[in-house]
Amino acid sequence: MSGKAFVLKYLKIMKNIIAREVKTNNSISEEVVLINNKRLISIAILAVMVNFAHIFLFATQLAIEDKQELSWLWGIITIHSIMLPIMCLLGVLAFMQLRATKVNILMSVAQNTAVMIFLLAGALLAAVDQLVATNITAFLSVCIAIGLIFVMRPVRAIVAYLSAYFVFYYALGVTQSDPAVLLSNRVQGISAVAIGITMNLILWKNNAKNILQNKFIIAQQQELAEKNHELEELAFRDSMTMLYNRRGLQELIKQELAMMARYGNYACIIILDIDHLKEINDRYGHPIGDAVIEQVSACLQENTRTADLVARWGGDEFLILLPQTLLLDASLIAKKLRKIIENKLMTVAGNEVCITASFGVAELRNESDDALELAYRCADQALYLAKEKGRNLVETI
Repeated sequence: MSGKAFVLKYLKIMKNIIAREVKTNNSISEEVVLINNKRLISIAILAVMVNFAHIFLFATQLAIEDKQELSWLWGIITIHSIMLPIMCLLGVLAFMQLRATKVNILMSVAQNTAVMIFLLAGALLAAVDQLVATNITAFLSVCIAIGLIFVMRPVRAIVAYLSAYFVFYYALGVTQSDPAVLLSNRVQGISAVAIGITMNLILWKNNAKNILQNKFIIAQQQELAEKNHELEELAFRDSMTMLYNRRGLQELIKQELAMMARYGNYACIIILDIDHLKEINDRYGHPIGDAVIEQVSACLQENTRTADLVARWGGDEFLILLPQTLLLDASLIAKKLRKIIENKLMTVAGNEVCITASFGVAELRNESDDALELAYRCADQALYLAKEKGRNLVETI
């Protein structure tokens, strides 16, 4: 492999890795902001207490005469006095968003502002400390704290830390006059930034792993629930027509009976049977007979009301539940369906088939535990009567 080909392959691999990381980071960004919002409330409360304590304690020492120490005291007081109202505001903003389930721009702005305020304050406090000491404890502590507390995207964290180091680097030059100490502290500042970025990367990776695992579990649970729902639907549906089967409609009629008992509703049922389906099967074959059943079921679905429930009761027999329907209206609906089926010339596998159906109509009365059985018996008697009279009729009992 030539050097150019190797470089191109390497760049392609790196591009894919970066693209995958960016996709992962984008997929968890909302969850991360919500996590940080909760943490910001606690950190803001703690920061306000610390700011107030520093202001109070350092203010009690302002009677000293040493100008350099006095400048140091006023520098510390000033920085904490600026941070105090800012942290109060950020804490309030975070608290106001506590119940939010979706990320908004206010959350992100508050969190990014808090991170920068902490890092800049640490840099300036370390610079002010140079007036009386040579350590950079404040900057180191803030870098570690931010890395431990706030979950930040790696690129954003690097930008925040480097921006703070830029302020730290030049602020030290103002307050530290010893070149050796200045160089040492600036180098230590690099270490502090490196520690903070490393801790942030670890925190980000751990949270990303946990969030992605939770998302996977939730997705699996949703998929399982959907599959269970589909299986439940299949258990209540006829596999050929996808109408409710007998079991499914029985469950729905139980619910309707409960509504009738509670609210005094009324309902009717229609039983219909395709006329001479056996002759169709014998003449054209069972696949044609099945196609006829499918077309009749589609016809029933298309010409019944949204509230009506159509089921394939078995074989070529269908049952329709008509909620909030009186017996006379149910009979009119059955007559309309009979006429639609009679006038519909069905083409099945190139064969034109004329279909008729017989109907039996009965009231569904919520007067006993076997209400459905009684209604079915009446409707079945009416259906038998329609067949006895020559079929393609509607009879009511």
